[in-house]
Amino acid sequence: MNELVPKSAGEDDGAVSVRNDLEEQSPRDEKKRRFVAWLRVLLMVTVPVLVLAFGLQQLVKSHGLGSLTQCVSSNFAKKSESSNDDSWRLDTNKNYTMDVDYWLRQTKPRERHYYMNVTTFVEESPDGIRRNLTVVNGQYPGPLLEANAGDTLFIHVDNQMEHEPVTIHCHGLFFNNNNSFHDGAAYINQCPIPPKANYTYKIELDDRQYGTYWYHSHFGAQYADGLFGPLVIHSSEEYRAMNSSYDKDIVVLVNDYYHDMASNYLPDYLGPANENTEPDPDNGLIQGQNRFDYVASTYLVPNGGNSSDVSYAPVNVSVIDLDPNSTYRLRLINAGFFLTFEFEIDSHDLEIVEADGTLVTPITVDSLAVSLAERYSFILKPRDDKKDLKNYWMQARFNQFCAKVENTNFNPDVRAIVSYSKHEDPSDLQVPDSRWQYGGGDVVCNEFDQSLLHTANVTSVPRTANGSTLPDVRFDVDVSFLIKANQLTRGYLNDQTFENYKNGSTMYQLAFAADNNTIKNLDVKDLLTNNDHQYMLNINERGTIVDIVINNYDDGNHPFHLHGHKFWVLAIGKTGFFDQKYYTDDSGVMNFENPVLRDTVNIPGFGWGVLRFVADSPGVWPFHCHIGWHMESGLMMQFNILQDEYSNWDNYPLKWYQQCQYWQNQL
Repeated sequence: MNELVPKSAGEDDGAVSVRNDLEEQSPRDEKKRRFVAWLRVLLMVTVPVLVLAFGLQQLVKSHGLGSLTQCVSSNFAKKSESSNDDSWRLDTNKNYTMDVDYWLRQTKPRERHYYMNVTTFVEESPDGIRRNLTVVNGQYPGPLLEANAGDTLFIHVDNQMEHEPVTIHCHGLFFNNNNSFHDGAAYINQCPIPPKANYTYKIELDDRQYGTYWYHSHFGAQYADGLFGPLVIHSSEEYRAMNSSYDKDIVVLVNDYYHDMASNYLPDYLGPANENTEPDPDNGLIQGQNRFDYVASTYLVPNGGNSSDVSYAPVNVSVIDLDPNSTYRLRLINAGFFLTFEFEIDSHDLEIVEADGTLVTPITVDSLAVSLAERYSFILKPRDDKKDLKNYWMQARFNQFCAKVENTNFNPDVRAIVSYSKHEDPSDLQVPDSRWQYGGGDVVCNEFDQSLLHTANVTSVPRTANGSTLPDVRFDVDVSFLIKANQLTRGYLNDQTFENYKNGSTMYQLAFAADNNTIKNLDVKDLLTNNDHQYMLNINERGTIVDIVINNYDDGNHPFHLHGHKFWVLAIGKTGFFDQKYYTDDSGVMNFENPVLRDTVNIPGFGWGVLRFVADSPGVWPFHCHIGWHMESGLMMQFNILQDEYSNWDNYPLKWYQQCQYWQNQL
């Protein structure tokens, strides 16, 4: 009832035609005649009401005010506050398992409508420790969104929170059909949805885009509190290109996890005399669940709270049910807020076939490191004979060398059970006796070696008109954390720290107030701006080939994400700095033939990377580290691409514009 279910235009919309057989029966049956009379009265009352409601909805649409949000169990959150059942816990075995045959049969583009009610409810326990969560449709983790390449995706968001705005960002989508205003980056290309308001994202999916993505709030630190979920775009073309015979398709969602609301950690983290000491997680989850071994005498209560306020109820690890007679595609997502993890399944090999929505030449590994916001698909290859398949540990080991994790609550080894055996109750399962032959004792913050990944069926990256390996525009980014005014530590890109535009959004200002805004059109050479906190690079020519050269002067890793585009990972260096000669020498440091094409990649501490993209999608696009705490500290900038084009669009939703005006009026 509370699952997020798409409604496809052209499919059965759920209306049921009922023949009233009661009227054909004997008039001597007085009870039945009375029931028929009652039913007629009911219809006489309800039908006009429904017609009136439909008419009002059409009136709203005709005036450009957006569609009325269809609420899915809008009182569910209130119910869960006072109940002890597990109805708030999403059944990921059901919801994260996809029907391969159904999606292969979808040959015509359709509309896919999803309805999200965003609420905060109290005292639920994904791992046993009760805390507040911010969720979609009263369930944790967030439900799966699915569509086909070429479909139009409608996400109807009803913000039912009393005091917090919200946005929804579909991570990795192109938005290249003149609709970048639906990217969902708060204060950059969308003004947040106010409390008790709604908004509809209309996303026309490119027929060339498919694979594994995810959605999350892009307002503040909300997604650390539960506002995220998987997004999968299916494609028969992708299925054929993979040349794979998988018949089952499931999502595996892994995230680090905190025992308090993220907003409660921010004052200390962003306060003075804190040298970028990020809040440590308390646990990790697989499919939104894990066991936490609570010991009252040693438990570290978050944010200086009282031990008497801690509420604990034991929770088991997740169980992922598999069919021994099927071949599985697993779509792995790091939906965490802070840490990288190493992933494996005991006694299984992983044949990687996709990275961030890009098909890659298959490569088989026994484990792989997954940085924040990265996604991988692999075909699961059991090493045991089919008849001998049993229960195995799925393990995600969070690498503590990627950060100075000092939280004694935190166990970096997060596990779930992969079960090939039929069972009625997870507590009846035999605990796996398999063991990961992982040595442990991490001494580096590992990233999966990107040079091992090659985009399938590609022999060259985009080059300039003269065929040079050099880009049209090279943009050097120096990454650092610095203590400056008032003893505040902030993240800096080229000595600029980012702060949100407070009275609207960057795109709103540039598109609708071009002659009277506080953001200067930047010169691509000197990058000057008269708003020091709106660091932005202008690109005004369609098809410009841009290289982002990142030199990381920080000791920590930084998984960088570019909105609205994918980039070619030309090179990643674990130490030192980029050298211009790499473009032309024969050292092979840079790959101009078939590097991986993705939207998020990890830059090692004191390392460097070169990322190439083609500026062909108009909009204001964030480029940022995806560590949530680092985003909040200002490790972000913007690419302002083809402003002349998006300033002349006539398809901006009226509600998009009105919500920016709303925030301007709040100042």
